[in-house]
Amino acid sequence: RWFSYDGTQRNCGRLRCAGACVDLSFDIFYLRHSNNSCSGGRRQMKKFLNIALLLSFWVTIMVPVTGILIHKLASAVFLLLSIVHTIVYRKRMSRKRWGLLIILLLAFFTGLFGMIFDEFPMIEAFHRVNSIILVFFLAIHIFVFYRKYEWRRR
Repeated sequence: RWFSYDGTQRNCGRLRCAGACVDLSFDIFYLRHSNNSCSGGRRQMKKFLNIALLLSFWVTIMVPVTGILIHKLASAVFLLLSIVHTIVYRKRMSRKRWGLLIILLLAFFTGLFGMIFDEFPMIEAFHRVNSIILVFFLAIHIFVFYRKYEWRRR
């Protein structure tokens, strides 16, 4: 529900609302939903974010198939989506999850510096080792949270 300048209360008109409807008309000054039935859009947004993360992760690790240019683009998209994922789930962040984010940032920046400094193969070797560790811990992360999601649905 939202309120216009004249004080009348109106509905957004949607059956399933994201919880924060955006109406660009000029007579709206307050936007607030009173019930919890509008959280379907948030769940759909989180589901879309998780699927996009999974797809970009798959494209990122398929370097021999896609090539190095697609790997670079997919890793940048994966980094951005991971940061958005961290912002969305920031209230549930523990030390392990912060460590996973640090490993992800380290893998991204070692890949970036390995691309810039071709003369130092040690950076590229560190990037490969770090990426393998990242894939291992991301697989555990996905498995644990998929199991929790399946358990909640029952």
